[in-house]
Amino acid sequence: MTRALGIVAPFLFLAAMANSETFSLRNGDTISGEVVRRDADRIVLDHPALGRIELPLDALAPDEEASRGLLGTTFMEGWERSAELGFSGKNGSSESQDVHAGFELSFEDEQRRWLLDADYFFSSGNSETSKQNARMIVNRDWLRPDSPWFFFANGRWDWDEFQAWDHRLSALGGIGRSLTKTESFELRSRLGAGITREFGSPDDGFRPEGLIGLEASWQVTEGQTLNVGTTFFPDLSDLGEFRNLTTADWKVKLTEGGLSLKIGIENEYETDVAGDAERNDLHYYGAVVVDF
Repeated sequence: MTRALGIVAPFLFLAAMANSETFSLRNGDTISGEVVRRDADRIVLDHPALGRIELPLDALAPDEEASRGLLGTTFMEGWERSAELGFSGKNGSSESQDVHAGFELSFEDEQRRWLLDADYFFSSGNSETSKQNARMIVNRDWLRPDSPWFFFANGRWDWDEFQAWDHRLSALGGIGRSLTKTESFELRSRLGAGITREFGSPDDGFRPEGLIGLEASWQVTEGQTLNVGTTFFPDLSDLGEFRNLTTADWKVKLTEGGLSLKIGIENEYETDVAGDAERNDLHYYGAVVVDF
């Protein structure tokens, strides 16, 4: 449990930085609110009294124009940033503890789309660890204005204490297409290939994999979002073997200060596993999310 709390500590630090932001305007006024979105030419705020406000960047005071990033700097300017943390436990005839922590960074403009997503899961029962794993995903999309097509590159790192392997690294790339896009809904597909390597497994070595993916994001209401995705990774060196990763999360805004509730599920299925490892690896969680 001490090791788990050591990994979770950085997520707690990120969550502590979250609050409403205040902006100074060229006319001398100030305005505060939760930052909903940052674009190349505007900031969209949720004001507690005035509601949704679009604030042009050229309306900001000169000293504010260099303070739109993390901690009042230009670092990660225009990025959406959030940290999440969930706990559960039980004491009595049996004891159990569960921890989920994560953070997500994303950015999109007319030419590029970035996503950095990291998660950590820990479970124990009666003083014995039953689950401990972590993962980090970095995805970059190269967008084409006025075209539904895009190119992408994807990297992923996994660590799992209870798999036949210790660490797994993947690097893939390919082409994608936005199949349907409205103000509240988008459906995208991806097709690509790359390599995967598992460290510490009996088959320690590089393995060529394909990628076939489908993902959807839906702004259900102003305060609710739903994201669903499924990706197949066929083993190109052994046809018939594959991995499948399916994820879904529902996020509900709780306050105007950037506090939300998130419920998620993630399942990874592998046809080729070693030893007593399970083919299905299922995670489900609830967490409090803080924008910062």
